[in-house]
Amino acid sequence: MTDTKDTDDSESHDETAEGSPPSKSASFRYTEDDMVAAHMAWWSGSASWKVFLRFAVLICLLYIGLVYLANWGAPTTPFQIAAALLVGLVVTLGGFAIGYVVTPRRARKIHHERQAHAGEQHLEWDEESLRLHSPGGTNELPWTVFQSWLAGPDTMLLYQANNLFHAIPKRALSQAQLEDIIRQLREAGVPEKPRFGFQKSGA
Repeated sequence: MTDTKDTDDSESHDETAEGSPPSKSASFRYTEDDMVAAHMAWWSGSASWKVFLRFAVLICLLYIGLVYLANWGAPTTPFQIAAALLVGLVVTLGGFAIGYVVTPRRARKIHHERQAHAGEQHLEWDEESLRLHSPGGTNELPWTVFQSWLAGPDTMLLYQANNLFHAIPKRALSQAQLEDIIRQLREAGVPEKPRFGFQKSGA
């Protein structure tokens, strides 16, 4: 992930005249809020309803199995099954709640620890690739290298793997630039990753 941060109110943000093609470059500095937004977007992409359901079912089955063993193989009663469903739901909700609370804290910690990435970030793109320029170097990535993309409320994530992504703050892009990047991704066959397993950007 391009997770660097630094507060700066002077992002370059090209506004194009109506009808003209958008600028294919943008510059910005990551802030702590950008880091939190990126990690929360990543969490929303991982915390899908399918994961929730699988985890809840697993907890229910484990609970029923433990009750079965504790009863020395006696049949499981409807009350015990209902209790297993409740336990599965509560434990699963608790796990997701912990993720919701811990993720922003972890993001802030990363922001303060990774000073090597501090500084201005510059993006350029064309029909073939996206180029990321940072104090740490330059990285040219063909659109086809991305596994998926996710549009959060305040950030856009470009995934190379589930835990490897590049975050682009939406504040650094005009609406036309954001739509142009999405168009490039779609033309390259890169699918959108929905938030929570169902919520897409609609772009």
